[in-house]
Amino acid sequence: MEDDAETATLEAVTAFIDDYYASETVTSSSNTSVTSGDATTVSNSKSTASKKRKPASLERSLSHNRGRELQKRELLSLRQEEKALRARVADLEKARAVRLARQRVELTREDGRSLALRNEVMAIWKEMATRQYRRRKRSEDETARLINRVIEQREVIKSLQRILERQLAESNDPIASSRLYMPYWHAVSSGGDPRRMMRIFAELTADLKHVRSLSDTWVQASSQSSLVAGRFANSRIATLSSTSLTVECINIHLLPYNFKKVGQSYWIRGINSYCHEYNYFCENTEIEGHETVFCGQAFHDDGPNNSSANIRLRSLMSGQKFEEEARTVFAHSARSESIHVGDQEILDTRLKEQYWNIFQSPEPSAHNTCLVICCARVVLESDMSKPPITMVDLIKHLGTRFHDHINCAVELVEDWLLENMVD
Repeated sequence: MEDDAETATLEAVTAFIDDYYASETVTSSSNTSVTSGDATTVSNSKSTASKKRKPASLERSLSHNRGRELQKRELLSLRQEEKALRARVADLEKARAVRLARQRVELTREDGRSLALRNEVMAIWKEMATRQYRRRKRSEDETARLINRVIEQREVIKSLQRILERQLAESNDPIASSRLYMPYWHAVSSGGDPRRMMRIFAELTADLKHVRSLSDTWVQASSQSSLVAGRFANSRIATLSSTSLTVECINIHLLPYNFKKVGQSYWIRGINSYCHEYNYFCENTEIEGHETVFCGQAFHDDGPNNSSANIRLRSLMSGQKFEEEARTVFAHSARSESIHVGDQEILDTRLKEQYWNIFQSPEPSAHNTCLVICCARVVLESDMSKPPITMVDLIKHLGTRFHDHINCAVELVEDWLLENMVD
């Protein structure tokens, strides 16, 4: 555009010079061929022609200059606008870079947490597969042993069959000899006061709301725990006063299933199946829209690891199921009825027990992963005049029993979920 303007200006200047020299030539030739009067006439004609042609050239020059100034101003305006746009683009790119850097930091942090969670889930699957393989191997070995035993004793059974038939024919009450023995701590006392039992269950049920309100405290405490292969277990003892102390336990499992599915499975396989084996009576009902269980439980450490202590406990328990949007909570409250260590009953000693089973996702985005947080708080009230070894055995029994029962119940839930997954 600037080159065109310069070309037009050059043409105008060239035309002006050509006109000037052309008029000079005409004046010289007129002076040599005509009179002075004619020269005056020609001179006047020249002057008149010059006056007529000169304004047109100036107008063209001014017009070209004015157009060039407009173009310059327009070019300057465009350059300023370009500068402003470049500054705006630079600001936008800088803001975009800051935003992308922040997003990369957040994604890196989330990826780190997600990677740790994925590693934990992989370790859990590996642990589950190993445990299932060992269980299957033990079952196969036991089956082979039983088959061999059956083959070895087949002939003995045939001979014993004849002896048993003869003894049964001679017996007047064949069922009496085979009647199963029920330990006395598994039976419900017929002389108990029903009104007292109802009052205790009413107090335990009222305590369940307080137990549920403490769920957040245990969830916050569990966040400080580091899982190893998807598991964590810990127990501690604290003195409350000169006559009471507390035993607190926490047991955490990470399962690769949705928390609602795990909670429902635990209620069926853990609460109403595994724990039901320790009930000497049980009643299921519904209170305020929540499934509720009233039961009497009897425990005896007759296993090979704890047989030396020989501890027997009877207690009354109330449990309730609370289903929330982001988690499921089972709250339990119990009170001891009797405590035996060896052959001696520990009088003036009472246990107040509170238990939590909390099922929730470890992260909001981990919908197919469940964090099972099981907690216990047992307050032991006594005059502390009992032999120290007796109290130590009792406290050890409370922690060991809790962790053993939770681990067994979680394994039952794992097996049940695996079977349903296959089906």
